[in-house]
Amino acid sequence: MDNYPFIKVITDEQRAESWGADARDLCDILTISGNGKPKMALPFYTIEDMLTCIAFSRFMRLYYDFRYRRGDNTLLVYLLKSVVGWIYKRNERLYNRF
Repeated sequence: MDNYPFIKVITDEQRAESWGADARDLCDILTISGNGKPKMALPFYTIEDMLTCIAFSRFMRLYYDFRYRRGDNTLLVYLLKSVVGWIYKRNERLYNRF
C-alpha cells in the first residue's frame, strides 16, 4: 500500500474497448490519506513481549554456545527449542491478531 498504486480488474473480454468508459461509472477511487504506527490493543502486552524477547535472546545465546561446543541435538536442547518455539509462536499469533 504506502503510496503504491494497485488495481484489480475483472472485466468482460467481449467488449474490451468499452472498459475505459465503463470504469468511470462502475469504480470508486480510494485514497489512503496516511497511516500511523501500529499499536497493540491488548492490555499488559508489553510485559509479555518483554518476557518473550528475554527468553528468546537467552535461548539463542545458549543454543549458539551449545551448538559450537557440541554438534548434536540432545533432549535438553530439543525441549528448550520446543518451549521457546511455543512462546515465540504464541507471541507472533497475538501480535498478528491484535
